[in-house]
Amino acid sequence: MTLVHVILGIGIALLAARSGYPAWTQFRAERDARDAVRGAEGVRLGMQAFAVGDGDVALIFVHGFASSPAVFREMAPALGERGFDCRAIRLPGFGESLDRMASVSEDDWQRAVADAVTRARAEGKKVWLVGHSMGGALSIEHVLRHPGMVEGVVLFAPLIEVSSRRSLGLPPEALHRFARGVLPRDTILETAFPVDLHARAEGIEELRDRFLPISVYDAMFRVASFISPRAEEVRVPVLMFLPGRDRIVSVRASREYFDAVGSARKLLVEEKNAGHVLPLDYGWQDAVQRVQEFVRAGGREDAREEKCL
Repeated sequence: MTLVHVILGIGIALLAARSGYPAWTQFRAERDARDAVRGAEGVRLGMQAFAVGDGDVALIFVHGFASSPAVFREMAPALGERGFDCRAIRLPGFGESLDRMASVSEDDWQRAVADAVTRARAEGKKVWLVGHSMGGALSIEHVLRHPGMVEGVVLFAPLIEVSSRRSLGLPPEALHRFARGVLPRDTILETAFPVDLHARAEGIEELRDRFLPISVYDAMFRVASFISPRAEEVRVPVLMFLPGRDRIVSVRASREYFDAVGSARKLLVEEKNAGHVLPLDYGWQDAVQRVQEFVRAGGREDAREEKCL
């Protein structure tokens, strides 16, 4: 086969991808949207924000990419029963129509987190952010952009770096940039992230977004890029939970980030039997106890650094 044939073959493949894939995913995404059951605000049922419990400490739960507050449906009530004011917010765009999703950016997500924090503080609450995956990254971003607004952060499998396990070891962000250059700007992508969950959790597959505009992936990578070099600037108490194996985010990158965090008080806990969806996976009940103990202990500057593996 000559070089001309190779180049011609690559060109034909790229042309097919540019025309065929977007049309196919658009068709399937529209079919999925027709089947969706939505509430009065246009949000899929089961993906709405919710609040449980009361107390002088507000835990603001922030879900991850293509996810929803439903990921905290077990942990938030459990912590609410232990005397915390638990508020699971929904990030703008997720659970909504594709048109609405395409109009949001990471600024909208960060604004939603900031608004939730501001409201809780206006009510006289002490505030902690509890983030899963990209919600963990947004929690860190809030701490960096708005110092002094929260007491600390609890991070479940935070998005520091997307795992390369599903991209044959190649950098996922580089592959995304390549796809960006090949596909039309308004392409809808079917999520490449599986529900990485080992325990049984009924209905969780239906409580996330399967189809997303490519622009939303742009925003996700920008969030990770903003926080990844700034670990040393994080000075609030940090409680981080990591799974034994993760098909979505890089556990290695998260461990390295934890080690570099500049906080005087931090604790790393690893649940070896769990996957990425830690708030619903094996060990979530133990995590509730850990969160209660860590948050109630507050942010004492003289507390020693702890590590539990």
